[in-house]
Amino acid sequence: KVMYYWRERDPGTEAVTEVAQFELSRNNTREAREICERGFRTLARESVTEGLLLLWIQVEQQAREFKRVKELYLFGLEFFEKDQGSKIREEFIVYQQRFGEQEDKNREIFLNRRLFYKRQFERDPRNILVLIDLILLSEKIDKPREVADLYEQSLRNLETPALKSEWKQLAYLYLSYSIFLDSRLGETTRARDTLQAAVDRFPHKEHSFQKLWIYLGKFHIKLNDLNGFRRTMGRGIALNGKSRIFAEYIKVEFQLGNFDRCRKILEKQLEVRPISPKSWITYFDFEKNLGEVDRARHIITEGLGVSFVECPEQLWKAAIDFEIDNDNDAQVVSLFTRLASLSSSPKVFLSYGLFYYSKNDFVRMREIFAEAETTFKRSLEWRLQRAELLEGWLELELKIGDGRAIEELRSRQPHRVKKQRVVEAGSKEGFEANYEDYVDYVFPE
Repeated sequence: KVMYYWRERDPGTEAVTEVAQFELSRNNTREAREICERGFRTLARESVTEGLLLLWIQVEQQAREFKRVKELYLFGLEFFEKDQGSKIREEFIVYQQRFGEQEDKNREIFLNRRLFYKRQFERDPRNILVLIDLILLSEKIDKPREVADLYEQSLRNLETPALKSEWKQLAYLYLSYSIFLDSRLGETTRARDTLQAAVDRFPHKEHSFQKLWIYLGKFHIKLNDLNGFRRTMGRGIALNGKSRIFAEYIKVEFQLGNFDRCRKILEKQLEVRPISPKSWITYFDFEKNLGEVDRARHIITEGLGVSFVECPEQLWKAAIDFEIDNDNDAQVVSLFTRLASLSSSPKVFLSYGLFYYSKNDFVRMREIFAEAETTFKRSLEWRLQRAELLEGWLELELKIGDGRAIEELRSRQPHRVKKQRVVEAGSKEGFEANYEDYVDYVFPE
């Protein structure tokens, strides 16, 4: 009676704990449980101690209510997770090692890791990578709705990034959230709205990411909103202009059979990205696959006439292979002749000679190679190109089987000589002479 009178007069943590401990010592587990439960319901959160919860756990263990024991430990891990010296955590680890299943042990590891990420993010609220790790870890142990709330709260409270790397991390966070909403919660409309908010938030003139536009377009398609998809792709092209946005837009219109609309998109790609060989080759392949031979030839010819295209050899190869496939030998020769006048690469001449080899015109093949060798002999700087040409020429002669030509060509092959040359390296005193090995070619003459 005195104990209960104390609890009524001073309903604090100490009194609740002492009365519950008193009942437990008398094996009155039901009364001890009721006192602990009432304490957690009535006491202020900041007044609740680990000792009271551990006492409650002890009550349930004595009553052999092991399911309750596990639930109370998990409740305590959440309730006291900001307490760095949590005794609950230590005792739960011991309990898991003795009685827990592997799933419970994994959960304990996840909870420890999540607490670590939370503390890191509290110290550095701009560290989006830590936030991403925290959310991805929460997906493994929390309910989907709780994870969605964490995503929402994080995106709402994040400060505006300053660096491009931070904007990129933010884009990943938006993408991860939208995919989570669509795949885990089945809320495609909300996923679309999330990415719409993302593209409205980003400063696309400074930092724009093509995946945001592509996934937003995919959600429009999934919701059967073709006009929304087209608006998104058009805006993405205007504000971002990356090749994958064009490719996604073209793929959908092609599947719908809107070939004229595809052509408009491809023409826009040439307007936006004229220096990219992929822009020209994509348009060229589109017409070629539709059987529009004249259109395809016109596009690739126009591309060959643009002097500022990056990696123009890709266009030349596409054009030559196209004419070979169409058995247009005169056009193949014309293209090779133009290319040979522009290039000093032995691969160009070897490909040119290989074309005549495929036609069994070995005389013209040898003429091409001889002309190329004469060109390379004019400068000592072209020793490597000449050596590669003669090596490739010899391989073809071996296939032809003309013994006299083989012997004559072998006599013109260079010897490989290993040499050293000086490489200057900077130092505080000036320049120091270092040496590097290289291979040179010495020809018979």
